[in-house]
Amino acid sequence: MHLKTAGVITKYNALILDEVQTLKLKEEGEIIGALKGFLEGGEFRVMGFAGNSEAGFALLANIPIGPDDKPLQSGGRYGCYFDALPYWLHGPDATTLLDRFHGLIPRLGTAANKALPSSRRNGSEG
Repeated sequence: MHLKTAGVITKYNALILDEVQTLKLKEEGEIIGALKGFLEGGEFRVMGFAGNSEAGFALLANIPIGPDDKPLQSGGRYGCYFDALPYWLHGPDATTLLDRFHGLIPRLGTAANKALPSSRRNGSEG
């Protein structure tokens, strides 16, 4: 790891975290604060290094869905899309973080797979 150099956040157009329903943060408050700052103004600070980026940020999660396309909680009861997410994404302090995201797209994987030809679903360009 190189110190005082820009990392992946400055090298890509978008950063995507997958499987966020399983993500656990050690220093929740500190990480959420940094994420809020980045999402609001594109600024970041890591170990004394400050920088800017215009990268987009997306979170992907697998949320249990019932046969009628409504989200399920554990135990099979109906809930909301956020019930399956970690507490830092649905607890009382999550509102200011979630306000910085631009939307929620339910069932993207299912819709995207139906829209793509089978050769593209398997990773080939065919």
